[in-house]
Amino acid sequence: MKYFTLRELMHSTVALQNDIVNLPPHREAGEIYFNLTVLVDNLLDRIRERFAVPMIITSGYRCERLNKLVGGVDNSQHMKGEAVDFWFPGFSQKEMIAAFFEIAEDFDFDQLIYYKKKGIIHISYSRNNNRHQVIIK
Repeated sequence: MKYFTLRELMHSTVALQNDIVNLPPHREAGEIYFNLTVLVDNLLDRIRERFAVPMIITSGYRCERLNKLVGGVDNSQHMKGEAVDFWFPGFSQKEMIAAFFEIAEDFDFDQLIYYKKKGIIHISYSRNNNRHQVIIK
Protein backbone atom coordinates (compact mmCIF):
# COMPACT_ATOMS: atom_id res chain seq x y z
CA MET A 1 0.00 0.00 0.00
CA LYS A 2 1.86 2.96 -1.36
CA TYR A 3 -0.72 5.76 -1.70
CA PHE A 4 -3.57 4.70 0.59
CA THR A 5 -4.19 3.88 4.23
CA LEU A 6 -6.72 1.53 5.80
CA ARG A 7 -8.11 4.49 7.70
CA GLU A 8 -8.78 6.35 4.43
CA LEU A 9 -10.47 3.28 2.95
CA MET A 10 -12.78 2.99 5.95
CA HIS A 11 -13.65 6.67 6.33
CA SER A 12 -17.28 7.62 5.72
CA THR A 13 -18.83 11.05 6.07
CA VAL A 14 -22.27 9.41 6.08
CA ALA A 15 -21.19 7.17 8.96
CA LEU A 16 -19.91 10.16 10.94
CA GLN A 17 -23.10 12.13 10.29
CA ASN A 18 -25.18 9.20 11.55
CA ASP A 19 -23.04 8.15 14.53
CA ILE A 20 -22.09 4.84 12.90
CA VAL A 21 -18.80 3.23 13.84
CA ASN A 22 -17.69 1.96 10.44
CA LEU A 23 -15.47 -0.91 11.55
CA PRO A 24 -15.64 -4.55 10.54
CA PRO A 25 -16.96 -7.14 12.98
CA HIS A 26 -14.07 -8.51 15.04
CA ARG A 27 -14.42 -12.03 13.61
CA GLU A 28 -14.16 -10.69 10.03
CA ALA A 29 -11.66 -7.86 10.55
CA GLY A 30 -8.53 -9.74 9.47
CA GLU A 31 -10.04 -10.88 6.19
CA ILE A 32 -11.53 -7.46 5.44
CA TYR A 33 -8.22 -5.68 6.11
CA PHE A 34 -6.47 -8.26 3.93
CA ASN A 35 -9.01 -7.72 1.12
CA LEU A 36 -8.51 -3.95 1.30
CA THR A 37 -4.75 -4.43 1.04
CA VAL A 38 -5.17 -6.74 -1.97
CA LEU A 39 -7.49 -4.18 -3.61
CA VAL A 40 -4.94 -1.41 -3.13
CA ASP A 41 -1.95 -3.49 -4.24
CA ASN A 42 -3.66 -4.89 -7.35
CA LEU A 43 -5.68 -1.86 -8.46
CA LEU A 44 -5.71 1.40 -6.55
CA ASP A 45 -1.96 2.05 -6.34
CA ARG A 46 -1.54 1.09 -9.99
CA ILE A 47 -4.46 3.31 -11.10
CA ARG A 48 -3.05 6.19 -9.02
CA GLU A 49 0.31 5.81 -10.76
CA ARG A 50 -1.24 5.51 -14.22
CA PHE A 51 -3.19 8.78 -13.96
CA ALA A 52 -0.60 10.60 -11.80
CA VAL A 53 -3.24 12.37 -9.69
CA PRO A 54 -4.72 11.58 -6.29
CA MET A 55 -7.89 9.51 -6.13
CA ILE A 56 -10.63 10.74 -3.82
CA ILE A 57 -12.25 7.71 -2.19
CA THR A 58 -15.92 8.48 -1.57
CA SER A 59 -16.81 5.01 -0.29
CA GLY A 60 -14.56 2.13 0.69
CA TYR A 61 -15.33 -0.41 3.38
CA ARG A 62 -18.91 -0.26 4.69
CA CYS A 63 -20.23 -2.00 7.78
CA GLU A 64 -23.66 -3.59 7.37
CA ARG A 65 -25.52 -0.69 9.00
CA LEU A 66 -23.80 1.91 6.80
CA ASN A 67 -24.35 -0.17 3.68
CA LYS A 68 -28.09 -0.32 4.39
CA LEU A 69 -28.22 3.41 5.08
CA VAL A 70 -26.62 4.32 1.74
CA GLY A 71 -28.80 1.86 -0.19
CA GLY A 72 -26.08 -0.70 -0.94
CA VAL A 73 -27.05 -4.19 -2.08
CA ASP A 74 -27.13 -6.94 0.55
CA ASN A 75 -24.06 -8.68 -0.87
CA SER A 76 -22.07 -5.49 -1.55
CA GLN A 77 -18.37 -6.00 -2.07
CA HIS A 78 -17.87 -2.84 -0.01
CA MET A 79 -18.82 -4.91 3.08
CA LYS A 80 -16.06 -7.42 2.24
CA GLY A 81 -13.37 -4.77 1.69
CA GLU A 82 -13.27 -5.59 -2.01
CA ALA A 83 -14.61 -2.33 -3.50
CA VAL A 84 -14.24 1.44 -3.51
CA ASP A 85 -15.93 4.37 -5.24
CA PHE A 86 -13.67 7.23 -6.31
CA TRP A 87 -13.11 10.24 -8.54
CA PHE A 88 -10.11 12.20 -9.76
CA PRO A 89 -10.00 15.85 -8.65
CA GLY A 90 -9.79 18.25 -11.55
CA PHE A 91 -11.13 15.74 -14.08
CA SER A 92 -14.08 16.79 -16.19
CA GLN A 93 -16.89 14.32 -16.85
CA LYS A 94 -15.32 13.62 -20.25
CA GLU A 95 -11.95 12.89 -18.61
CA MET A 96 -13.59 10.65 -15.98
CA ILE A 97 -15.32 8.56 -18.64
CA ALA A 98 -12.05 8.33 -20.62
CA ALA A 99 -10.29 7.14 -17.45
CA PHE A 100 -13.09 4.62 -16.90
CA PHE A 101 -12.58 3.12 -20.36
CA GLU A 102 -8.81 3.07 -19.95
CA ILE A 103 -9.18 1.19 -16.66
CA ALA A 104 -11.63 -1.22 -18.31
CA GLU A 105 -9.12 -1.93 -21.07
CA ASP A 106 -5.91 -2.23 -19.05
CA PHE A 107 -6.66 -3.53 -15.55
CA ASP A 108 -7.80 -6.78 -13.94
CA PHE A 109 -10.94 -6.15 -11.85
CA ASP A 110 -14.20 -7.76 -10.83
CA GLN A 111 -16.65 -4.91 -11.42
CA LEU A 112 -16.16 -1.48 -12.91
CA ILE A 113 -19.14 0.86 -12.82
CA TYR A 114 -19.33 4.48 -13.93
CA TYR A 115 -22.09 6.54 -12.30
CA LYS A 116 -22.68 9.38 -14.78
CA LYS A 117 -24.80 11.58 -12.53
CA LYS A 118 -22.32 11.40 -9.65
CA GLY A 119 -19.21 11.36 -11.83
CA ILE A 120 -17.66 8.55 -9.81
CA ILE A 121 -16.18 5.16 -10.58
CA HIS A 122 -16.87 2.00 -8.58
CA ILE A 123 -14.18 -0.66 -8.82
CA SER A 124 -13.86 -4.02 -7.11
CA TYR A 125 -11.31 -6.79 -7.00
CA SER A 126 -11.84 -10.38 -5.96
CA ARG A 127 -8.95 -12.66 -5.08
CA ASN A 128 -10.88 -15.66 -6.39
CA ASN A 129 -12.75 -14.70 -9.54
CA ASN A 130 -12.63 -11.39 -11.38
CA ARG A 131 -15.59 -11.23 -13.75
CA HIS A 132 -14.49 -8.10 -15.66
CA GLN A 133 -18.01 -6.63 -15.57
CA VAL A 134 -18.17 -3.16 -17.09
CA ILE A 135 -21.32 -1.11 -16.43
CA ILE A 136 -22.37 2.50 -17.03
CA LYS A 137 -25.29 3.79 -14.98
